Amino acid sequence: MPQETDEQLISLAREGDTEAFESLMRRYRARVFRLAMRFTRDKDDSEEVLQEVFLTVYQKLGQFEGKSSFSTWLYRVAVNTALMRIRVRDKAEIVPIDEVHDDLILEGAEAAKAPEDRLITEEALAEIERAMISMPLDFKTVIILRDIESFTNEETAEIMGLTVAAVKSRLHRARAYLRKRLEDLYNSTKGR
Repeated sequence: MPQETDEQLISLAREGDTEAFESLMRRYRARVFRLAMRFTRDKDDSEEVLQEVFLTVYQKLGQFEGKSSFSTWLYRVAVNTALMRIRVRDKAEIVPIDEVHDDLILEGAEAAKAPEDRLITEEALAEIERAMISMPLDFKTVIILRDIESFTNEETAEIMGLTVAAVKSRLHRARAYLRKRLEDLYNSTKGR
């Protein structure tokens, strides 16, 4: 039996089919949780964000107009919910990259055979994490969506409520900020 599309599940959920909504939740739960972890750095907060996101989506499903894909709308709700949680906690940090168990990073770290290669990889990840923590929240958001979660410029624009040009500009500035911060960290440790 072919898997139902998001649109089919949404239509059924709007008619009161709770199993259809649960199917949507199962389909997107892991990615929403991972996205929440990137922002909150805390498993419990991420679980709360996840619950808030799906409660909001359930309550506002009738307002979803279909102008963008359901997933884009859902991720926008997730990002906004996670950012609100951060603001409430008055923290602006990002999940340490290795805590999220990002497959690409883990594969890269495991691929390093020599102990000194692993040490360099761990040091580089720590430097990137420190640079990301100091980054303004607007820059973090675009870096997380584009470079870590691999959304397109168009999807990122929809999620953030920006134009594609604004996303490109913010991404350029965020990458420049990150590059400068990493260069400063490198230059400060090079003389040791």
